[in-house]
Amino acid sequence: ASDASHAVILRPPEAAYFNFTSAAVACLAREGGQALVGFTSAPGQGGILAQREFDGRFSPRLLDRAAFGVMTLPSVGLLLLWDLSKRKYDTRKTEK
Repeated sequence: ASDASHAVILRPPEAAYFNFTSAAVACLAREGGQALVGFTSAPGQGGILAQREFDGRFSPRLLDRAAFGVMTLPSVGLLLLWDLSKRKYDTRKTEK
């Protein structure tokens, strides 16, 4: 016997909440052969989003993150300049 794996992708007609239940899948490996039976799990109720809504909700937003990084550079730069000047002009008091 050889290993076989198959994937079935079903597109729902609309975006909504659906109740996913378990199923038994039977198929014939070849004509007149023994039927292979498989079982699926039952995750319960799940939401299916429309493709446009999914892209909007889970997009990486790289441009927004890059803009945020550029906008925070001045404040980080000021902290670095302050630290450099403090180290340069701050004298430690030595104990006698």
